[in-house]
Formats: sequence, structure tokens, C-alpha cells
Amino acid sequence: MRLLHELSVHQAELEMQNEQLLSAEAEFEAALARYVDLFDSARSPTAPSPTGMISEANPASASLLACPRRP
Repeated sequence: MRLLHELSVHQAELEMQNEQLLSAEAEFEAALARYVDLFDSARSPTAPSPTGMISEANPASASLLACPRRP
């Protein structure tokens, strides 16, 4: 009986953690979608590059540099 109780407690804890992870994932996806919308709709060229190499560029940057964007 004690083992069954412990297992049910662990199951409840795992279900709560799973709900928290799903909530965090949904928040992340929403934030990412907002960022992508802002990045792609920016009128000024934007190419964030902490390393000095351009790895991402918005449509304005791609047009200015005359290079296609990667899908």
C-alpha cells in the first residue's frame, strides 16, 4: 500500500511538472512568433550577429545585400 501511495504521489508530481513544461513551451512559442513577426516586418535592415558573421537577416537586409534569405 505504501509503495502504491508513493507511486501515485510521484505520478501527480510528474503531471504537474508536465503541465508547467507545456505552459512554458506555449509561452516560448508565442514569444518566438512575436519576435519573428517583428524581425520580418522591420523596415530597417536587421542582422543580429554576436559573432560578427551574419547568420540571420530580415527581408530588408536581404534586399539591401541582394542575397536570398534561407527558409
